[in-house]
Amino acid sequence: MAAKTRKPAGPPRLAPLDEALRLYYSGRPREAGEILVRIVRDKPGEARAWGLLGACHGQLGNFAASLQSVDRALALQPDDPLLLTIRGRALRMLGHTEEGLDAFRLALTRDPGHVTAATGLALLLSSLNRWDEAWDVIAPFLDRDPVSHQAALAAARILPRRNETPRAIGIITSLLDRSDTAPGVRIELSFALADLLDREGRYAEAFEAISTAQPLRGMRFDAAAHRAAVERMITAMTPARFGSIPEAKVPTADHQPLFIVGMPRSGTTLVERILVAHPEVFAGGELDTLTRLVSGMQSPAGVAYPGLLQHPQMLLGSVVNGMATRYLAALPRPRNTSNVHMVTDKMPANVMHLALIARLFPGARVIRCLRDPRDVALSCYFHAFGPGASWAASLEGIASYSADVERVYQHATATLGISVIEVEYEALVSDPEAQSRRLLEAVGLSWNDACLHPHKVEIDARTHSVEQVTRPVHTESVGRWKHYEAQMAPFVAAGVS
Repeated sequence: MAAKTRKPAGPPRLAPLDEALRLYYSGRPREAGEILVRIVRDKPGEARAWGLLGACHGQLGNFAASLQSVDRALALQPDDPLLLTIRGRALRMLGHTEEGLDAFRLALTRDPGHVTAATGLALLLSSLNRWDEAWDVIAPFLDRDPVSHQAALAAARILPRRNETPRAIGIITSLLDRSDTAPGVRIELSFALADLLDREGRYAEAFEAISTAQPLRGMRFDAAAHRAAVERMITAMTPARFGSIPEAKVPTADHQPLFIVGMPRSGTTLVERILVAHPEVFAGGELDTLTRLVSGMQSPAGVAYPGLLQHPQMLLGSVVNGMATRYLAALPRPRNTSNVHMVTDKMPANVMHLALIARLFPGARVIRCLRDPRDVALSCYFHAFGPGASWAASLEGIASYSADVERVYQHATATLGISVIEVEYEALVSDPEAQSRRLLEAVGLSWNDACLHPHKVEIDARTHSVEQVTRPVHTESVGRWKHYEAQMAPFVAAGVS
C-alpha cells in the first residue's frame, strides 16, 4: 500500500493572547478584541488580556469601554505603568483631564523612563496650553540615542511653541534617515515633518512630504460606491417619507444634544470651544454614537437602514424612541456641574444623518460649519485621519467626498426643509464677537464674555485641530491653500472652488 503523502506543516498556532498581540500590532484591533473578549470571559484574572482589550477599545475609539477594561487589569496589577498609561489616554479622550494627568504621572512614578507615559503626559499638558510643563516632561527623552519616535512626535508638537521649529525638523529628519525606522512610524514622522515644513514656509517640501506619506498608508476610497450610497439615501428620503417618520417621544433629559456638523477642518472644533466657554454647555467631542445607532438600525421586520425608508410604515415610533433613548443614555455627562443644559456632539459625519437627527431630537439645534473648500481640502490632506476617512488620502477623494456631503446637506435643508444654523469660518475669525453673539443667540444662550476666549477653555483637545484651538482666534489659516495653488490643481479640477 502506498504511503499517504503528508501535507507540509503550517506555521505553529499562536496562543490566543499572542495571536491577539500580533493582530493588535498589525493594526487589526477589532479582530484582536474579539479574541480578548473570549480570553477574559474564560480567564477573568488575566490582567494582560484586560489591558490589551482596553488598548483595542481605545484604538477603535470606544474610550468608555477602554477605561472599564483597563481598570479591570489595574485591579489585578495596580502598579503597571503601561496599564496606567492606557488609563490616562482613555481618561484624556473622555475629557477627564485631571484624572488623566494623575494616571500619566503615576505611571512615571512607577517607571520614570516610560516614554509612552511621558509622551501621553506631555501631549495632554500641551493640549491644555501648559507648554513649559509639557517640555519639561519630554525634554529628557530627547537626549537618548536613538530618540524614541514617540518623544520625537511630542517634540514636534511642543518645539514650535518655543520658536524652535528648525530643531524639531532636525529631530524628525534624523529618524526618517534611519534605515531601521518601521514603515508605520515613518508615516507618522512624515506627517509631522510636513506640518513643520509648512510652518517654516517650505511649502513645496511640505507637500512632497505629505504626498509621500499618504500613499504609504494603503487607504483606498471607493468614490463611486460612496456616491451610489449617497444617491440611495437621498432617493429613499423623500419629503413624503420624511414626513411619515414619527418624532421621538422620550422623557425630557437634563442635558440636550447640540450638534455641530460639517467637513472635518471646517471650524467645528473652534465652534465647539466657543460654545463650551459658556457655563451652560459641556463638550461631548466627536461622538460616534449616532453612527453606531444608524449602523444597527432596523425595523421589527429586520429591514435595515436606509432600505427601510422605502417602507416608512416599518419605522415605528418604538424604533425612533429606542434610538433616541440609547443616544441620550450614551451622552457624556459633566461632573459636579448643575448649570449645564447642553452637550455638544461635533462628529462631522453626522451631516449625513440630518433627517434622522430632526426626527430623533426635534427640538435640538444643529450647527453647520462652512469654510473655503480649498482650505478644508488642504487641511484634511495634511492630516492622518483614521480608516473611516479614507477619502482624505488624496485630493481627488476629498473632492468627491465633499461633493457627496454637499448633496446630502442640500437635500436635507432645501428639499426636506430641515433648519440648520450656518457658521462661516472666515467670518467667525474675522469678527469673533459679532459671530459668537449671533451663534449663542441662535442656540438659545445668553451672552457670556468667556466665549471670546475659547483657547482658554480647559477641555482636552481630542481632535486633529488641537494646534489651532489652543491659540487665540486668528486669521492665519484663511487662504492657506494659495501657498499650494499648483498642487491643488486636482481638487480645483474636480469643480470644487
